[in-house]
Amino acid sequence: RLLELTKAWQAALTELHRLGVQPHSYDFVVQVARRRRVRSVVAKVVADWYAGTTGGGEARVQRQAPEFLAQTFRGLIGARPVYYLWKREAQSSKTQGQDAGMEVAA
Repeated sequence: RLLELTKAWQAALTELHRLGVQPHSYDFVVQVARRRRVRSVVAKVVADWYAGTTGGGEARVQRQAPEFLAQTFRGLIGARPVYYLWKREAQSSKTQGQDAGMEVAA
């Protein structure tokens, strides 16, 4: 499971372990609420995830309750990565010109 996590998430889990905190323990929420360093590690992972999936969503982390932050972190470290792929249709130069409000002579 650790191999599926990004390097940043692995580093966060290593740091939490060093601090004596287990994300799936019953007191994880209490640790996030009471220990500034634990909350900082957890918040960084969640903020990075928000930044990668939403435009400017990482600012929400500052307003989140410890319970929600801990739950989100647990969900992230336990989930497999999801990749979204979009296929971009090739456009002809005439279509591109019209999209930009220009007329392109052929």
